[in-house]
This record gives sequence, C-alpha cells and structure tokens, in this order.
Amino acid sequence: RAGLLDRAELLFSELIESDAQTPSALRSLLDIYQQEKDWGKALVQAERLEQVEGAHHGALIAQFCCELAEQALAVLDVLAEATVDVDPMTANAMVASEVILISLAPF
Repeated sequence: RAGLLDRAELLFSELIESDAQTPSALRSLLDIYQQEKDWGKALVQAERLEQVEGAHHGALIAQFCCELAEQALAVLDVLAEATVDVDPMTANAMVASEVILISLAPF
C-alpha cells in the first residue's frame, strides 16, 4: 500500500507542477498526506488548496497544526526522559520534566 501511495503522490505532484491551479489534484495529494500522517505536507497542501479555491479551510489547517504539536510534544517527552536518565539531579532535567507534565495536563 505504501508503494501505491508513493506512486500516487509522485503523479499528483507532477500534475500540480504542470498546473498549480488543479484543485482536484491538490485535494488528492492532501488525502494521501493525511493517510500517511505526514502533517507538515498536509498543512502545506491545505494552505495551497485554500489559495486556489478561495475557500476557507481553517478547521482542517488547525487540525494539522494540532497533529504537528502532538508530535512535537511526544519528541519533547522522550528528550526530557532521556535528560533525566542521564542526570536526574540536573536542574534543566527537572525543569524539562515539569514542562512536559504541565503541557500534557488537561485544561
């Protein structure tokens, strides 16, 4: 399945390069990026689609931003744990751990 998505991504990208005003190709490429959970590329395509169509896709763009933020928090969590493992008494490690706990707390 991944190979098929890769091939489709390449074809739609080539189509968009030849005609950047192709909303259906932009939508298809956006769908591929969503299936692949490639939120950075999905965000770029959603913004391009918004410009081409002149339609507001704010909710979709916000969703992609949230997905990217969740990925960043997961990376930050891993880094904070690694810091604590290296030197639990380091003040920076303690602060990093607290930042993670605060950021993950429900509002």
